[in-house]
Amino acid sequence: MSSQLSFLINSTVKIDCIILLNTPVGPGIQPNVTWYHNMTDITHYSSLIRDFDILFTSILTIDSIQVSDAGVYHCSAGIDSNVTTNNINVCVTVSKTLPPVTEELSLGQYYSIDCITGLVPTGVSVSWLLTNGSIYSNNNTLMIPSILPSHNNTQYTCTIMIETNPSDCSTQAQVITLRVKATYINLVTITPSSILKFINSTVVLTCTISLNTGIGPDTSFISHYWYQYRTDISNRSTQLMINNDSKSLVTTLNITSVQFSDAGEYHCAASINTSNTVVNNRSHLCIQVPVMNISSDTNLRLGDIREYYCTLGHNYYKSEVVVSWHEHTSDTFIKTVFIAVTRPLILSNTSHQLECYITTNTDINTTNTNISSIVKVSWYRDNGNENRLVSDSEGVSILPIVSITDKSFISTLRFSPVTSSTPVSTL
Repeated sequence: MSSQLSFLINSTVKIDCIILLNTPVGPGIQPNVTWYHNMTDITHYSSLIRDFDILFTSILTIDSIQVSDAGVYHCSAGIDSNVTTNNINVCVTVSKTLPPVTEELSLGQYYSIDCITGLVPTGVSVSWLLTNGSIYSNNNTLMIPSILPSHNNTQYTCTIMIETNPSDCSTQAQVITLRVKATYINLVTITPSSILKFINSTVVLTCTISLNTGIGPDTSFISHYWYQYRTDISNRSTQLMINNDSKSLVTTLNITSVQFSDAGEYHCAASINTSNTVVNNRSHLCIQVPVMNISSDTNLRLGDIREYYCTLGHNYYKSEVVVSWHEHTSDTFIKTVFIAVTRPLILSNTSHQLECYITTNTDINTTNTNISSIVKVSWYRDNGNENRLVSDSEGVSILPIVSITDKSFISTLRFSPVTSSTPVSTL
């Protein structure tokens, strides 16, 4: 017999003990064979076969070998008082079920795998070791609550100890290597990108972190940050929540009763294990103050005088709010313009004038208003090459605009008497 044999648990085992005599014996003579397991006689499980007159084989059969069957076996054989004994170590093993490498695992997922399939037999102990030899757990099941980036390419060794195995039996060991999907942040966005809110209202900013692959359910390895300008306000945000597709996460920043100090630029940033940081485009939060008691006049005319008061619906410091008035353009326009010649323009020493009649589309209040500040009139002279603006220094004068009605006005260009000193440019 060989000195050591290993058998898989639950298998049928046959161990041969070869007996060689020094001289042939007749048909009625055979050696006496005794089998021992440790110190227990188990001969009744054996059978003897005569191969030749000097060669016999004793076969020990163990049906469905168990952990308790491991140990040292003795085969003793002899004729009369001449007895010879030989020993063999029987080691019991369990089936190996671990794959050498896992499929790609998702970050944040729960992972478990059994070293031994099914129930662990009595007398068998299982341990999981890290690569440095330290014990990770003394259970049959390797359990990792959340797969992290650091788990990629990490090896775990499952060792199986059978208490009844002889000391020189090898310890069973299985190694499994974890593979983790490469995961990174594609994009970080804030919605809305710009928001205008009244003071004391509620503001909700949503930050969406988009990944290249699914994760979860754990998200502790992803860090997210909220900033107002450069100030970290992450403690005011909600925890990360995974969307249905597991490829994006959402966190919100809730600002209740928004104040002037809350206005500004907001940023959301995210990272996986504090690296690969991605910062979004900024979001603007603008604060409005409600304006009270502004009346609306729909029948105003150009030239009317009104006073308006801007009352703000909030107490504020002058340093917090700047109030200003903005002018909107009027829809009043010139409707028609034509020139009337009051008399023929003939060179003489008398005065002549041209009158320009102007009509507007709507009334203009001229009672308390200088009409020339509203209706602008310019006169031009065509000297054959280009139109040239006429000025009072050229022997002519432009009289103030005169109102005929609230919609019609006259501008007069008066020529001075023509004398020998009249400038040539006037002619």
